[in-house]
Amino acid sequence: MEQFRNIGIIGRLGSSQVLDTVRRLKRFLLDRHLHVILEDTIAEVLPGHGLQTSSRKMLGEVCDMVIVVGGDGSLLGAARALARHNIPVLGSTGAAWAS
Repeated sequence: MEQFRNIGIIGRLGSSQVLDTVRRLKRFLLDRHLHVILEDTIAEVLPGHGLQTSSRKMLGEVCDMVIVVGGDGSLLGAARALARHNIPVLGSTGAAWAS
């Protein structure tokens, strides 16, 4: 079974629920000793995150999997940008990690 070690996170801007979810997801992944890389646009609105950042295009080169927090449009946009890299792209709504 393939092990995911480098996990990218992309988040939809403009939603406090998405930001809360990204924070929880980041903590969840770090607690499992995974390397988390934030897309640079979401990283800009999370001051003090302390993580590596990358452009969306480069996430496909350095990540084993990318998690997209947002809606259908966010997931489809990320999937289009990352399709040529042949990595799994997992979608999550902001509400999924809120509980």
